[in-house]
Amino acid sequence: MKNNRNLIVIMAISLPFILAIFGSCKTSSNSTSKNKQANRMEMCQENNDIITLPEVLPSFPGGETAKKKYLTENIKCPKYTNKQQIQGRIIAAFIVEKDGSLSNITILQGVGGDCDEEVLGIIKKMPRWNPGFCFGEPVRVQYNMAVLFELEKSKNNIPDYLLEPG
Repeated sequence: MKNNRNLIVIMAISLPFILAIFGSCKTSSNSTSKNKQANRMEMCQENNDIITLPEVLPSFPGGETAKKKYLTENIKCPKYTNKQQIQGRIIAAFIVEKDGSLSNITILQGVGGDCDEEVLGIIKKMPRWNPGFCFGEPVRVQYNMAVLFELEKSKNNIPDYLLEPG
């Protein structure tokens, strides 16, 4: 009987501490998520800051399919590039402004020849994008885009630059 009474006393004393620990964990978790949200809000509310990961990413009008079509129809591989067999991936970076215009267009990784300049020119001519958003407000977003340059091949699987003209 005495052992049961001691067990009840120990449990009665321990219970408030256990509840306090679990209660504080929940409060800590809530305050952590509130802090993260406050930090994200603060980051998004800066007027001229460039955001790298907004809630809503900027997009080309018509989506990815339209962007690929635009690039395919407009990028022309320079003849010098074909003769030199230059191919590879170009990574361009630019800022999608709050109004959807593009600025600070640069090449992060190029392939040489005139390909880099071709990609810069095509990006500069792009229509306005749909801007990125943070908490319902348009924001400036850093955007990186890869463009693949491959040598065209004829029906015989021979690159065009090796074929005799006409």
